Amino acid sequence: MASRTTGPDGARSSDQELIDRAVLLIVSGMSVEAAAATLQSKLGVTAAKAAAVAKKAEKKIILAANYDRTKELGTAIARLNDLYRRAVAIQDTKTALQIQREINRLLDLYDRQMPAEDPAGTEFDARQYLIKLGLGDESTPLVELCRRAAARIIELQTAAQ
Repeated sequence: MASRTTGPDGARSSDQELIDRAVLLIVSGMSVEAAAATLQSKLGVTAAKAAAVAKKAEKKIILAANYDRTKELGTAIARLNDLYRRAVAIQDTKTALQIQREINRLLDLYDRQMPAEDPAGTEFDARQYLIKLGLGDESTPLVELCRRAAARIIELQTAAQ
């Protein structure tokens, strides 16, 4: 009896290849049933195996959608910071600005409607903290203080690399 964990030439890798093809078919817009039919007609797979492979592909897609938001956000920010560093290195300011805007959007740095009151005093605390860091004075809007803090962080990260 053949092992289910055989090498690149074994049944397991062949099944994985079929699943990968089915994933591509499904994510390109085919239904699970249509993907199974395509596997059957184009690759000569039996109807039962094609249906099983298509179902496994569907499960793989569903599992891919179950992600860790914090990890993915961190990955996105790290990639954007790397792209920003590269854009600045070649003096592509237009691209660097687009990347910075995307970072700002991901970090939710743009203005939002603030409640009439700040019961926890968080805006005042943040403003005072950023002012103490030398990023502005009492007349500098909080959003601008935050933008300057982000720019300083990116500058320090770029210098450290």
